[in-house]
This record gives sequence, structure tokens and C-alpha cells, in this order.
Amino acid sequence: MEIEISEEDDVQEDEDYPKLQLKLIMLMEFGEKLSFCAIRSILAIYLRNYLRLGERQATIFYHFFIMFSYITPIFGAIIADSYWGRFKLLLIPGLLMVAIGTGGLKPCIAIFGGDQFSTISQKRKFYNHYISLYFWLVNLGTLFGMLVVPLLRNLRAFNEDLCYMYSFALPSLVITLSVILFKTGEPLFVKPELDREVVVFGFFTCFFQAIGEKIRNPLEKSSKFLKIPPHRYTSKQIKDMNAVLGILVIYIPLPVFWCLNVQQASTWTFQASRTDNHLLGYYLAPDEIQILNPILVLLCVPILDSIVYPVFGNKLELLASPLHRMTAGGFTSSKSFFLASLLETKLRRSNPSPPKHNISFVNFMNLLPCAIQILNPSNSVQVLPPYTNFLFNKIPVNNVTNYTVDILSPYQCGDISFQNPHLRLPIEVHERNASSVFIFEDEQLIVSAKTVFDDLEKSLYGRSRVRFIILETKDVLGKTELNVTTKETKSVLIYNYTSNPQTRISVSNFKELTRGNYSYTLRKTNLDNNQSLSELVTDDFSVEVGGVYSLVIQRNKTDITYHKLTLMTPPNKVSLIWMLPQYGFLSVGEALLAESAISFSIAQAPKSMKSVTLAMWYLSIALGNLIVIIITEVKPFRSQKAEFLFYTILAVCTMTLFMAIIARYDLEPEKPTAPKIATSYLAVDGTPLVFGESLNE
Repeated sequence: MEIEISEEDDVQEDEDYPKLQLKLIMLMEFGEKLSFCAIRSILAIYLRNYLRLGERQATIFYHFFIMFSYITPIFGAIIADSYWGRFKLLLIPGLLMVAIGTGGLKPCIAIFGGDQFSTISQKRKFYNHYISLYFWLVNLGTLFGMLVVPLLRNLRAFNEDLCYMYSFALPSLVITLSVILFKTGEPLFVKPELDREVVVFGFFTCFFQAIGEKIRNPLEKSSKFLKIPPHRYTSKQIKDMNAVLGILVIYIPLPVFWCLNVQQASTWTFQASRTDNHLLGYYLAPDEIQILNPILVLLCVPILDSIVYPVFGNKLELLASPLHRMTAGGFTSSKSFFLASLLETKLRRSNPSPPKHNISFVNFMNLLPCAIQILNPSNSVQVLPPYTNFLFNKIPVNNVTNYTVDILSPYQCGDISFQNPHLRLPIEVHERNASSVFIFEDEQLIVSAKTVFDDLEKSLYGRSRVRFIILETKDVLGKTELNVTTKETKSVLIYNYTSNPQTRISVSNFKELTRGNYSYTLRKTNLDNNQSLSELVTDDFSVEVGGVYSLVIQRNKTDITYHKLTLMTPPNKVSLIWMLPQYGFLSVGEALLAESAISFSIAQAPKSMKSVTLAMWYLSIALGNLIVIIITEVKPFRSQKAEFLFYTILAVCTMTLFMAIIARYDLEPEKPTAPKIATSYLAVDGTPLVFGESLNE
């Protein structure tokens, strides 16, 4: 985005501003950014929560999508420059999949806007204004997609509490309308002639020849990183290629940086789902916290340019060159994953793990008015006071195992006189499973009811999970209705069931509730006289983020004998605020490293090699995602904490190697540049806004 003012006078003095063309181009880019960033922000949660993939599988699929999205621009640039032209490539993929469509849009859209300025005088007068508008519109589309689209899934549809149809429909609608409007402006657009020479292919041919020369003559001294065979290329080609090779040295740390940066929407989002995701009194879904990064980057860039660089660069000479800033940015970004590993330790302590291999959990709940004794197979006795529960969490299991448990009670239990105070209870337990056993009285006998499977997992959406368990004696017949009402909105959740005297228990599916206070009312009607619903009990309860609860209600023919909300899995105690420092370090690191790398590339890249340098930029992002895919697939670590520490060490080692490389090889001095047009060289998704545009071109 550096503008070089040409000394040549333009032959034509056409001062008309191509407003309509540029508006259509910016609208097209707005649609692409909104669609891509919207899908990117919700994809990992959609894969895990809705499609029920494991976190490891969801991470792999997500990063494969992102990697594919940043590889396609390389081929898009080649096709646009040498075969179809920018207009056709912008138009055709827009209606295809976003991952393919983004390959046609990313390398073309900004430069195609520059093509509309057909004269030097137009560029001098209007180009700065166009780039500023373009920058803010691009980032507005990005932020809008990341903020608004995740909110759309909260709309109810098809009897589902969360509906992703709206979240995916809006980006599709926006990109479709953008393409249609873009097509209407075809007669107005300026379309430059195509260059049939594919520079990217020529560069890589030259690059591999230079590598071959280096292998054949490893001891030959050269001032350049690689020596290009002079007999096959002109002096200008050699000069331009050497300039690009110098830039590629600067790109060495980029794949590792991007492998950290892109995990905001995958592993960091999954980490956010295990926190108390209320920030300053507002509820944030786990994937909505990602918006902190682009906001912080947009704030950091002008602060660095106007305050930090002048002070530390000019006076202290600490951040005087892009290389110094990249080094500082790389080490700063590595700290974010060290903080993520510390947070993971804190989360594991506050989040108990479910049953593992060869282990089962059984939760006994005493609903009698007296203490009981539970004699388990290991001949140990557990005393359970009235109306309490105890979790046996280390029961050995080989796939499916049958145990026999003895329950003992006094003959006189409160106001109950038992005929037989002993219950021999066979229990079937399953590996990696949890279940609950309820002990209560029916016709002066100790009876039990058992749940088949207790899902102790926390909500994947950062909410609480509640199920309703109603225990009944044999003489209860009829229909029962349970109404749960929120205190604030008065919305009603209704659970209807018909009594079953054979099982004595009715268990609902888990319902996801937001943190807050609720009231419930139980009503009944008897089958024998078809009387209208009569109210049995009304009470209140409250739930916290991440907690898993059972609302247990015991009733006989006439009234409710017990009702209480029982905690199965403790709520999230670690606040989302603890993630702010790691987002802060990552955002500052991005502003230092990525911005410095792209600005250095713009200053150093020759005109003939712009497409090569742009291709390498996109390739670095794709390689970053590939690193995450490989690490996740190989799964060399047993915990997420260890994986975060690995990424920290990888970033530190890469930046240390980078320091050694830039100290060894002399790169071309940085060219003097004009003031920046916009706040940043990059959109918040890592896409260069304008790459090497010059008023001379």
C-alpha cells in the first residue's frame, strides 16, 4: 500500500472518479469477507457441537478448510494474471464453495480496484481515498461476520434451541447478492490485458535450479542466500529473483506464527467453552470471543506506528527495522500459548474428568428420612445420611460388569415402618459410563430406581444442562406436567409424561439453560376421573455456567415427598477474563510480526515478482494450518496443556533460528516509503489489502 508518486505527466487529464465500479468491487469484497469470516468463526463449534465430532476431528476439519482457502489464492493469482483475467475469476467462484471462491477473490479484488484508475491523475487524486474506504469496509465485513452471524444460531427453528441454518444462510445470501451486483457492472469495468507468462512457475523453476547449484557447490561463498545460474536468465531477472529470495528468508517464521494465530477459532474456542463465559455481565458464546483479536489488532497498529516505533525505533533503536519488529512479534506471540497452557492447568483442576478406560461411576442417592448403609462388593460400608448422595467413582469394569449391592436401613426410618429394612440390589455397570441409583420407599419396602446413562459432560455451548427425574410409587397413575419458567423472560419449558408403575422413574433429556434463576411447577391429572390439572408443588432453582444438574422429584398418589436440584458436574469456576492476556499477547504479536513482514515485502518486492511474493504469503498461512493438522492427527501429547507448551517451544525455537539467519545473511536495505494510506497493510484475516500498488503502474 505504499504509493510512489510518478514525475511523469499524464497524457490524459481525465479526473472522473470511477465511483460505481469501485462501489461494486468493495461490495463484492465485503460479501466475501463477511461470508468467509462468518463461516470460519462458527465452523469449529458447528463441527463439534452439531455434527458431534470430537475436538481433535473438528480441529483437523477446520484447519483443512482454512488451509484449502489459502492455497487456492495461489492458483487464483496465476489464473487471473495469465488466463481468465481478474473479472472472470472474481465472478465465477463467487457462487461456488466459499473455500474455492475465496481463492478467486483474495488475490484479485484489491488489485482489480486499482485497475479501474486508468490514468495517473486519477490515482494521484483518488487512490488514497479508495484504499482507506476499502480498508475499513473490508474489516467491517470481517467484524460483522464474526459478531452477527454467530448470534443468528440462537434463533429457534425446527424445534431446536440452536439453529445453524440461519448462520449459514446469511453468508450464502450476502455472497450471492454481491456476485449478482458485481455482474451488473461488467460493462463499466476496466479489464487490463493478460500476461501469458506465468511468473510463479518461472520463479520456482529458477528457485530449484539455485537449490541444485547450492547442493553441488556447498562450499562456494556468495553474498546471496542462493546463487542463481547467470547463463539461463537476464541480469534483471536475476536481480528480481534475488530480491524475492531475500524476502522469503523473512517468511521463515510465518508458518509457525500462523499455526499459533489460526487456533483462535479451534483449540482456543474449545478452551473458552470450559470457562465461565460471562464478560462484564454479558454472555459470550465460546466462538464469539474470537472478535477480540481483530479489535485488538486494529487498536495496536496505529499505536505502534504513532507511539511505539518512533520512541523505541528512533530514540532507543530497538524496533528500528521490520526484522527487529518481527522478532519481537514472534516471541510475544509465543507467550500467548504459554498463558494458554497455564489456563488449561487451571481448567483441568476445576473440571473433573468423566469415567475413563475400565472405570465406571455410580451415584447413590438416599431419598429416605433416615441414614442408610451401602455394602459394596469390596465389603466396605458407606453410610449415606438422609436426602444426600454419594458417588462411587472408581468402580473397575471390563466392558460390562454385574455387581450386587446390599442396602440396609433401620426398621423405623423417620415416620416409615419397614417390613424388611434390607434390599439386595443387582447393578449392571458399563465401562466409561455413569449411572444413578435412587433409594426410596414404596408400600413399606425399600425400593430403587436406576438411570441407564448419566451424561456428565458439560455443555458444549458454555451453558448449564438440566434434566428432570420424577420418581413415583406404584399407586401413582395419570399424567404429569412440569413447567419450568425463567424469572426474567417468563418463557416456559414444558415436560409432559405419563406415569409408568413398572419402572417407577421418568427421565427427560437434558435441556440447555443460560445462567440464572428459574421456577418450576408440577401439575397432575388422574386417569380414573379425568380431572383437570391440579398444582402439586412450586419452587425455585438457579443454575450456573457449565453445571450439570438433575431436578429430582419424588411423588406418591397424593403429594410430593421430595424435590431438589442435585448437582452432577460442578459449574465452570474459571472466568473468561483469564483468556484476555493470551489474546492480548497474540494480537500484539500479530501487529508486530505480520504487519512488519507484509510492509517489508511491499517495500522490497519488484514489480515483476508481486504475484510470487503474494503466493508465498498465502502459502505461509496454509502451511501454518498444515502444521496444526499434522500435530493434531499424530497426537503426540496426552493433554491439551502439553500441546500448548509444545507450540510455545516451537515458536521460541523458530524465532531463535530466525535471529541467527537474519544475522548471517545481508538483505537489501529497506527502501524509503511514503506514509501509509490506511491503518494497516492487512485485513484482520491475514489477507494483504493491496500488494505493491504503485502510481507508476
